[in-house]
Amino acid sequence: MASRILHLAVCSLLEKQFGFSDRSRLHVGCVMPDACTSRDGHFRVKLADGRRTYALSRFRERYGDRMQSDDLYLGYYLHLAEDMIHRQILYGERGYVPTEEYVRLLHRDYALLNPLIIGKYGLADDVRLPDGWEEEPIAREFPFRLPEFLDEMRGDFSIPPNDGPFAVFTPEIADEFIRRAAEAMTGEIEAWRRGETTIDEIALAWG
Repeated sequence: MASRILHLAVCSLLEKQFGFSDRSRLHVGCVMPDACTSRDGHFRVKLADGRRTYALSRFRERYGDRMQSDDLYLGYYLHLAEDMIHRQILYGERGYVPTEEYVRLLHRDYALLNPLIIGKYGLADDVRLPDGWEEEPIAREFPFRLPEFLDEMRGDFSIPPNDGPFAVFTPEIADEFIRRAAEAMTGEIEAWRRGETTIDEIALAWG
């Protein structure tokens, strides 16, 4: 999965193109799935052929009306779709295998990348806990550790710059992901506002 800072970077590009009703709720939504303590919060499902995917269609069925009017739910949905682009780039195109060692190195690279991405995309430490978030329908459906998660995320903004070396996820891959995810989400937002979708959860499934 993409890091929370990468998701915020994609948001920063989308905000230059779209008028969102509540920027603060959009930012919370775009990192919220990673604060879920259950895998179900990513709407991950196993297909009949053994592949896995994120059931974006199920999310739309449950929260589609809210996506149209509440940017927290739109941000949540975009996070899930962006994670599918992330998996496509790393595992589908580059052939990486998510072993335990690979995941450890990936998260180390994320920590090294954070100050670079924050600076390059002009990100700000402005994601705050929404009032009454525990009463959100999605928070009643899944368990979250959102206050602690957002406190930890603030620490991402205090890491000093570091040149690496990067093991598996380089600044070039990060820029590619952010660019491609922003392009794909631009198309998806435009389609969703027409009541349509452009993301094929089956085509983006992985083994």
